[in-house]
Amino acid sequence: VSASIDWSQKIDFLKENGDLVKPLEFHYNGDLKVPGLEHGLLGQGRRITVRKPKNYPVLPVIFTGNRTFTFDITASDRTEEKSPRKITLLENVQLTVSLEAPRRGNIEILLKCPEKNSEGKVTESRLATKRSADDKNEGFDNWTFSTIRCFGEDPIGTYEVIISNPVRGSSQQPTNVKKLELTITGVEMTREKFKSN
Repeated sequence: VSASIDWSQKIDFLKENGDLVKPLEFHYNGDLKVPGLEHGLLGQGRRITVRKPKNYPVLPVIFTGNRTFTFDITASDRTEEKSPRKITLLENVQLTVSLEAPRRGNIEILLKCPEKNSEGKVTESRLATKRSADDKNEGFDNWTFSTIRCFGEDPIGTYEVIISNPVRGSSQQPTNVKKLELTITGVEMTREKFKSN
């Protein structure tokens, strides 16, 4: 993304080309600190973490095929515990996952952010796609996936996480989801000011 274009153009570019811009969506395991994300991309970020899916408050959950998990962020949630400042616009969304599956490369994870555009569609981010070379049977152990596809959107609403383990051959392979945490990072700012930064 060129530094010579304004934030509104960058946001439009990210929404249209996010699946092509690989550095914008990544995962890491363990305690790796990603420069800039602790305080948001604009350096003023606040964080909110939802530690359990609303529709599956008790984990683990074992399933075959696919399963949708939901996380709600309400107006009362938008204020960080130790700060009076609120998150009014999103910068970054992270999903921390622990799961077991017979073949890790089959696991697909799709995130849907809550804000709808003028056509009634939400922003989708493919956090994990099928990987033919990934034949590990250890699953994900506290892996964090991250995306800025929802950059500049309203954080309030329901986030959907769809985890899929497609059928291989004639048998369904079970997936055991042991941990799901959603963390959003954002700023307290009007949309007009956000786009002009």
